[in-house]
This record gives sequence, C-alpha cells and structure tokens, in this order.
Amino acid sequence: MSSPYHGRRRRRPSRRLRYPGGGRPPRRGSYQNFGLRYLYNLFIPEIRGPALRRLFNDVSTALALLYGAFGAAVGWGLLGPLGVVLGLGAGLVFGSEYLTRKGYYRP
Repeated sequence: MSSPYHGRRRRRPSRRLRYPGGGRPPRRGSYQNFGLRYLYNLFIPEIRGPALRRLFNDVSTALALLYGAFGAAVGWGLLGPLGVVLGLGAGLVFGSEYLTRKGYYRP
C-alpha cells in the first residue's frame, strides 16, 4: 500500500519530556542531592546554570587542595621534607580522584 501523500517527507512524532515535573533529577552523590538545590536557590538565587557548576567546581578544587595539605602534613611527620612532596602529590591525586568519581567535580 502506498503512502497517502506521495513525495512528502514523513513527519516524526514530537518528543515527550523525559522529566515532566521540571528539570532533570540531581546526580547521585552531587551537591544538589537531598533537596539541597532549594537551599542553594534560596541563599544564592542569582547564580544558576554554568555559573553554579563553576562555583561548585571551585569549592571541589579547594577541597582537593585541602586533601593535598593534609597529605603534606602527614608526609612531613613520616618522612620529613621528602614526605612533604610525596604527601602533597598523593593528597592531591586522592582528593581529585575521589571528588571526580563521586560527581562533585564536573568539567
């Protein structure tokens, strides 16, 4: 059986929204879990979208640096000056991997 309108392209059905209640749900293990998105919107309402992600990425970077400082302090206690370098590197690597794996830092 031929198509009813010969020579015309078939129109595809429109897409349904994936999350009809609003935006996408927060990622598991992110800063916006457990309803914290509403608190962030309450306290910093002018920051939304990419700017909010940049803010949280900056916070995650500071946390990774704190992991590095803690690793340097432990390294100083164990190996002296060489331990500072090794501990700083290990703390930075551990902190950044942990935060990236858990979804706190998203490029």
